[in-house]
Amino acid sequence: SSVGRGVHAHFANQNRSYTTLMSQTQFAGVPRGDNLFSYRFTEALSGGCIPVVYADGWVLPFSKALIDWSSVAVIIPEQDVDQTFDYLHNLTLEQRCQMRKTGYEFFKKYMATSEGIIAGIVESLERLLELKP
Repeated sequence: SSVGRGVHAHFANQNRSYTTLMSQTQFAGVPRGDNLFSYRFTEALSGGCIPVVYADGWVLPFSKALIDWSSVAVIIPEQDVDQTFDYLHNLTLEQRCQMRKTGYEFFKKYMATSEGIIAGIVESLERLLELKP
């Protein structure tokens, strides 16, 4: 199955660079860390991977008005971690390709540089203000 290909690729060739590995991996696990957010999420997007988030109550960056994170990430409740394969296996190739493309484009526009981060914050606030009655 293509779902596990990224994990198997790692063990098949330990000499690959991390960047190369990430660029050839469809999914990247993003478990809960010590905080309400993890660099692993940004790292997954920067590699063109679909973040697989295992962290109940996480605060994802930017407002929902700017990005619907479910369009680029798989968010699995911590209690369902043993069902990860089912979550990932149910995504079609077309869905996976679109999620990777959208996530990477969002990363490049809003997360790769300080200017992009500031633009994302400003646009998030502008969109939230537009939604207020």
